[in-house]
Amino acid sequence: MKNFNYLLLSLLLLFSFCAKAQYCTPDTRFTEAQYFTNSEITTVTNLVYGNAKDYQGNPQDLLIDIWYPSGANETFSKRPFILLIHGGGFISGNKDAMGVECRSFAQRGYVAATMSYRLGWDDSDP
Repeated sequence: MKNFNYLLLSLLLLFSFCAKAQYCTPDTRFTEAQYFTNSEITTVTNLVYGNAKDYQGNPQDLLIDIWYPSGANETFSKRPFILLIHGGGFISGNKDAMGVECRSFAQRGYVAATMSYRLGWDDSDP
């Protein structure tokens, strides 16, 4: 019985690797192909999503930029959302570093956003 279970599990894994993903739309939207042109992309920049104190105690607006398709080809009322956050280890960087990638995702049909976060820290506070 134990050997049968191993055989069944092995066959299940073997056939699951053969499964192929399918596109969720009949066109090239949400694939690697560019579906929308630059003129069909709407950008909302410097939208305040929050306010917090920075590491020195000063108030700081936290900003987000959003890209989304809005051309005549856009018929979806709901779209997948991708949030891209810049690197920098809370020491350096800003949301502008991810703008090119966000536009690229929007041209493929996604709603893409990049956000700023508080940089720096108070090393005396554990």
